[in-house]
Amino acid sequence: MNVRFALMLACIAALCFAQASLGPAAPDSSPNAEETNKLQEDISQLIDEMAPLLRRLDSMKEAYRQENAVLGIVPQRTALRADITERLRRLEKLEESYDKLRHEEDKIAIIGLIGSLNSDNPLADTSPAMDAAQRQVFSDKSSSFRSKTSDLLGADETAFQRAWKSIEARRRRIIIAVSVPVALLLAAAFAFWKLRRYQPPKVTVIQPLVLAQTAPGLPAPAAITASQTPLTLPAVVAQDYKLEESLGRDVFGFLYEGVEIPRNRKVFIRHLRPEISQAGSDLENLLAEARLAAFLKHPSIIEIYAVPREAEEVYLAFEPARGKALSDFIAQGQRVMLSSVKRLIRPAAAALDYAHAHKILHRDLKPANIWIAPGGAVKVADFGISHMARLAVAKRTRSESWGSDPYMAPEHEYGMLSRESDIFSLGVILYEMLTGSVPFTGPNFSAQKRELVYTPVSKALADMSVEIDKVILGALMPDPKKRYSSATEFAEAVGRLAG
Repeated sequence: MNVRFALMLACIAALCFAQASLGPAAPDSSPNAEETNKLQEDISQLIDEMAPLLRRLDSMKEAYRQENAVLGIVPQRTALRADITERLRRLEKLEESYDKLRHEEDKIAIIGLIGSLNSDNPLADTSPAMDAAQRQVFSDKSSSFRSKTSDLLGADETAFQRAWKSIEARRRRIIIAVSVPVALLLAAAFAFWKLRRYQPPKVTVIQPLVLAQTAPGLPAPAAITASQTPLTLPAVVAQDYKLEESLGRDVFGFLYEGVEIPRNRKVFIRHLRPEISQAGSDLENLLAEARLAAFLKHPSIIEIYAVPREAEEVYLAFEPARGKALSDFIAQGQRVMLSSVKRLIRPAAAALDYAHAHKILHRDLKPANIWIAPGGAVKVADFGISHMARLAVAKRTRSESWGSDPYMAPEHEYGMLSRESDIFSLGVILYEMLTGSVPFTGPNFSAQKRELVYTPVSKALADMSVEIDKVILGALMPDPKKRYSSATEFAEAVGRLAG
């Protein structure tokens, strides 16, 4: 009870002993009394309705101790709490309206007391003050009920969450107890299967299936040495692979189509040229890159099935895929429409980001390594292994490091590669698709890349906007830290271009 009403009651007590008449009494009732009484009745009724609901909720605590009981009462508890919460909100609104009217009656009560001091009979009518005091007592009881209801809801939620966490912990223990022996059993079965029949490790690698066109102004790849001759077909190599048709040759050596005999599935087989298969540590580095790439499982990556060896001969067996390399489409200065460029860049960027997430860099991305299937699917080729093969051949033929200088990032010559290095290469490929030529034409590629000596797309082609220049520049910046942070970010910027 607040100070104002305490003082009011003190005044009423004093008036009971007054003997002098000081004037007429104040009005004896509030114009809002009927509405206040109605609100008081509504509040009392709502409290009466909530009381059994609260007792029912409080009784559920016993069920929280048993897992089966907890699971069975969840729907009932949820509905009950929702009902109580809704009634609690209604109670708060009724109390708010009740308090407003009660404060108006307080003012009338005070005026009545002051008026009675001037009346002939100070005790003429003190009912407004008495009513105000009674309403204050009722308000206090209602507020106390509402507070206890909130406390009960909070305590119930705490008890329920504690019980639920206990159930989850018990379930986890059961799962662990069951899964450990199952895992051991599966591991034993796998080990037994490995002992029964050894399978070479699978490797996921991407390689164009047709020799890529050499970009204008570049030296051609080192020729296949006379020491490697095509095999007489059909031929079985490494016991499990039957070669049926020659597909030509690429930088790795001869390429064949055949069948993996144990699994009866079509495969493409590379027969590595002697400069690679006899390269000692360089060969091991190449195979290590292939084994790292084995973790790449992505729709835009061609999977290598195995790296079979037979005596001194080394092969790469990988997923068969038909189509053409991007270099075949843009050969001889042919351009690609921007709408098609957007469709090509997106999956290529997704493949790069997927490889980068697995700590694998491409290091030699170029149009010959972007493969387009007849249905339009895009796959990226040769993560790491193309670069290693090129170095191995260059060492043993004493030739320059043939390959992809226009596409390599400037930091490549220092060996400080990062995912931004692959994004640089993707930016060069974008430029070439749009214009039909690479931005850096040499012969001093390093200086041109460091100083950004190239013709912007908007100046080379009248139908291109300067927005394209900004996007490409974000990939070709000499400082890797100033390039796009991911290939997908670059692809999204390309996708936002108009056209």
